[in-house]
Amino acid sequence: MFFAILWNVVTVSMRQEIIPDHILGRVNSVYRFFALGSQPIGAVLGGVIVTVSVHLFARGFALRTPMIFGAVLGLIVAYYALPHLTQAKIDEARGKGDKD
Repeated sequence: MFFAILWNVVTVSMRQEIIPDHILGRVNSVYRFFALGSQPIGAVLGGVIVTVSVHLFARGFALRTPMIFGAVLGLIVAYYALPHLTQAKIDEARGKGDKD
């Protein structure tokens, strides 16, 4: 939960800084739509993963497979995303936000 709170503080602060005021509400609503709207999809996917993995592994391990799947998927996304998340990109976005 600490990292979730930290993530929210950082992303909301960054959005407030780089998004022009006249569209900030719309950007925040779309962000929340995708963040909160994907939770039911994740719950269903987690149930499917457990249902499938209970036939392959012991029940105790099968209940952990959604967490393992999520961790592996997170590492894959981070591997591809982190090279694109640079200070230069942030500075560029800040510059564009000031001009609008």
